[in-house]
Parts: sequence; structure tokens; C-alpha cells
Amino acid sequence: MYIKNNKFKRNTVILVLFILFSFYLQADQNIINLTSSKGLKIKIIKDPSLKFIHAEILIFYKNKIKNPAVLYLTIKNIFNKYVNSSGSEILSNLKKLGNDFEIINRPDFIKIKINFLPNKISLFVNLLESLYTYKSFTLEKFNKSVSNYWKYFFENRGWKKKIVFQLAYNKLFSEHLMGNTLITQSLLKQTYFPQLQLFYNNTYKLNNSLLILKGNLNPYVVSELVEEKFKSYKKEKKIYYKETKLQTNKKQRIIILDINRNGLPIIYRFKVIPSLKSKNHIAHLIINNILFGLPTGKIFRNSLYFGIRNLNINSEIINHKDVSVICNTIKLNLRDIEKLVFLKESEKRKLKIMKIGKNEYLNALNYLYGKFKIDSEKIENDVQIEIDKSLYDLKSDYFKIPPIKFNNIIRQVSLNELNQIISNSITFNNRYKNFTSEVIIIVGNSKQILRYFTVLKPEVIKF
Repeated sequence: MYIKNNKFKRNTVILVLFILFSFYLQADQNIINLTSSKGLKIKIIKDPSLKFIHAEILIFYKNKIKNPAVLYLTIKNIFNKYVNSSGSEILSNLKKLGNDFEIINRPDFIKIKINFLPNKISLFVNLLESLYTYKSFTLEKFNKSVSNYWKYFFENRGWKKKIVFQLAYNKLFSEHLMGNTLITQSLLKQTYFPQLQLFYNNTYKLNNSLLILKGNLNPYVVSELVEEKFKSYKKEKKIYYKETKLQTNKKQRIIILDINRNGLPIIYRFKVIPSLKSKNHIAHLIINNILFGLPTGKIFRNSLYFGIRNLNINSEIINHKDVSVICNTIKLNLRDIEKLVFLKESEKRKLKIMKIGKNEYLNALNYLYGKFKIDSEKIENDVQIEIDKSLYDLKSDYFKIPPIKFNNIIRQVSLNELNQIISNSITFNNRYKNFTSEVIIIVGNSKQILRYFTVLKPEVIKF
């Protein structure tokens, strides 16, 4: 009788848990959306073939704070193993899960990516609890993180690119949360211990987060574990933020980031384009491919006529709620940098006058089709699609949802529409037509670089 009653109670608890959760199945029956009773949004992507669980936790930055060093130092105090050399519950839980994790800090949110075995799902929920109930900020750790900030920063192999992105976003979106990125020595000195705790308390909340899990998971088990672990967690009121209208700086800038090191320079060109939810997003990806694609792009094909040799170009897209940003990474010889800037402007003007032809249009579409097909094979692709749909209010016909079809992409923009966008000086929609922001950042030794600038006067920022 006792066993039966226990079983009855357990089933009742599970039923109640699912009443507390808002739960529904999407049409494909593989994606389950939950919202916990304490406000944590959870998406579960069921994949029985996956031998591990892939998890991504997003915690959003909603308000601009005066000192962006607070954001970075908070992350260091929570996740850096050197700052937490005396021990940390979060790092201990990550170790138990296998230590396969990555912290990605963006202007609009922090993303924590973790891979672990399916039998460790309860340990993962323990990690969630330690993340949202963190009480281990100490003055000693804070002082350590400030005094060693640059040491830890330079230990990262990609530190140059991080600085470039911080600087670019600071110049593009200086009056907005998105531009709250650039860390300097003076800002570190103006950061105080209580600011970290306050920022953590206002930001690291269940109802300010999104959790996505992919793998062979039982949603009943996940829901029960989460509800049980956070049953004593105080339910926060829904967070309302006054959104600041996104504006960008209109002036095109050319900046030399002087790192005082010899060697070939690297050029980063940042261009603001319409967001994923805009019908013109694909059009600007096509324009970027026609200009900067390798090896068919106009800039690469015409570089020899400008005397530019050994040109290498890569492109990446960073998506945000109101805009997307294209970053072209370009490697070339010192003497060719100014020539490249003039070539870029020349090709843009010719596009407006001569229009894009049918073959160029179809070649660019084929490139995007191939890229989306390759992306669709990646393990994290459907996770990213669910993030995109959640963050950017995308519809079910989002063009990146598999199976990738050429017709779905070509339907996004016709050749006539593409040329119309170009004829409007490659601007986009009325709301944003006054800012087509672009920043070019050249990383290298400024003395060597300036020797080859004869017309343009780039701004030099020493680092």
C-alpha cells in the first residue's frame, strides 16, 4: 500500500509539474517548448541518434551600463579557473560534466555552450542551480581579476580579433547597448566590487534566460528535475525594459589599431545590414558575395588591375535583433591597403551604375544555397535556428530551416528587387536608410602601414 501511494504521489507530482510548465509540440514533433514555473524558457530538440547532450544557455543583457568592464569581470569572476583557483561550485560542476564548455560573450547576451553525456542530466541541472544562485563573489577574487585582466586576455589566441570586434561595435553603435563593448585600462580602474554583484543580481535570472537542449532526452525528466531543483527559488517578476532605438554612426571610418608588431596586416571591414527578419537581409548577403566573394567576387577578380596581389578574403555574419553585421576579414600586403579601399568604393559605384546581371545574381544565390546546405549538416545548426526563431521573431518559413531548398532562397529577393536596393545607394528600408554604417579596422604596426597611405588619413588607436 505504501509503495502504491508513493507511486501515485510521484505520478501526481509529474502531472502538476506539467501543469506548471507551458508545454506544446511543434508540427515536426521533435522540438518541445517549455516554460518553467520560475520563468526559464526551455527548448528541447529530440535527437535519439546523438550520443551526447548539447546545451546552450543564453543570458540576455537588457540595459546599457556605463562601464562595460563590469560585464567582462563578472564572467571572469564566475568562470575563470585562475581567478577561482581556490575553488568554485560552478567550475566543479562543469568538471563533473566533462569540462567540455565554451563561454561566448556578445554585446547582447552571454552564451554558455556545454556538451555532456545523457546520464549526467541531473548534474547539468545542478550546474544550472549553481549558475543562478551564485554567491561566491569575493573582494580577493575581484582584485585578482582586475590586476590580471590583460594577462588572461592575451592568453586567448584570438585576442586581436576580440579587440577589433569591441572597437568596431563601439564605433558603430556608440549610443546603444550594442556599443557597450570596449574595455580600457582606465575603465578597469573605475570598476568596483559591488558593481559585479549588482550586475549579476539584475541579469543572471531564470526569466531572463533561454536554455536549449539537443539530444536523446525525455522532456518529462528534464521538467521534473528543473522544477525540483528550483522549487525554493524566488519567482522573479517579469522584467520590462525600455528599449533604446538602435542608431548607428553614419560616418565611414578607417582606423589603424596599432599593436606595434611587425608582420602582414589584417583588415576587418564591418558593414551594418538589415536583420534576419527583414526581407532585404538576403539581398545584402548577395551584394556582399558579389563584391567580396572568393574567387568570383568583383574585388578579388579586379584586384590585379589595381596592382593588388596575394589577396585573401573571408566573410562572416553576426545577427542581432534589429540589425546584422557583416565582417570581411582581408589579408594582403602593406602597400596594397589604400588601393583596396579605393577598389572597394569603385566596385560599389559600378554596381549602382551597371546593375547586377542574371549570371552574377544566380552565382551568388548558388553560393548561399551551398553554404546553407553545409551549415544544415552541422550538429549545432538546428540549435542556432531555434535561437534565431526565438530572438528575432522569425516565422516557420525561415529560409535556413532544413531541408534547404533553392526556391526558398530565390523567393527572398528577385533580381529587380536586388538592383532596386543597389540603386538606392545600397541602403535599406526607411527606418534605417540614414545609416549604412561601415568601419574598416587595420591591425598592425601603424608606422609601417601609414608609410603606404598617400591620400586617406586613417585614425590611429594605440593598444
